[in-house]
Amino acid sequence: MIISNPRGSFKFLRGGVPFSGAVVADAGYGIVHATFLQPFAVAEGVDFIAAHLQQQGRPVHALCSLELRSPRRLNTTDFAEFNNKTYLPALQKHDLMVEGVSPITRSNVAAEINPPATQVVYAFAYTVPTETRNTIPEFVLSGAADSSSSGIVRAGETSDDAMREKATHVMRELQERLDVLDLKWDDCSAVNVYTAQNIFSFLREALLEPLGRAQLQGVRWYLTRPPIEGMEFEVDARRTLREIVIS
Repeated sequence: MIISNPRGSFKFLRGGVPFSGAVVADAGYGIVHATFLQPFAVAEGVDFIAAHLQQQGRPVHALCSLELRSPRRLNTTDFAEFNNKTYLPALQKHDLMVEGVSPITRSNVAAEINPPATQVVYAFAYTVPTETRNTIPEFVLSGAADSSSSGIVRAGETSDDAMREKATHVMRELQERLDVLDLKWDDCSAVNVYTAQNIFSFLREALLEPLGRAQLQGVRWYLTRPPIEGMEFEVDARRTLREIVIS
């Protein structure tokens, strides 16, 4: 279900309560992607973003995407506790929920090397007015991992064949979101892969070939793992024509 968020100047694809499946900027708006060189703890990070948006003349509701880094993977109980006691309260403090759910996309992965001491905000994105008449809307796809309603794909396996199947599943899920939003892989400016496993045996066929023109941008591989124990592969993607770094 696609829901309009007029306060933020974007539409979102409804996911679960903590995060949406995708966001698309409204006509006349683009999306700025911002990366922290020194990430903030979640609640502090959302407060900083609210102040940053105010300085930019944008409402806090323009926040449309958050990328988190975690110190370790969590079991499902601890993951739910993080969402309910840390993450959602940080959004609710700034009145960011829409119809009882978060309109904001999210990628939440556990760092494999030098992990942070706590859950932190690594990057975020927000809508801004643009004078450029874009024929292709800017968008962000939330991270999709190697799990489904029936469980983790090839649970407990990390062979080349198993990882290829996991990657194919993830790319298929993201393709379904693109189809709903009438978007294409061709339109992406960045595709991010999150895994601690070897991707080279299936990189071409499962990841690059489906991207079409966007494969010219390559993929960014982060040595991380999805946030829940047992999962091994996650991908997100975006089209954001303005990228900034905050030190």
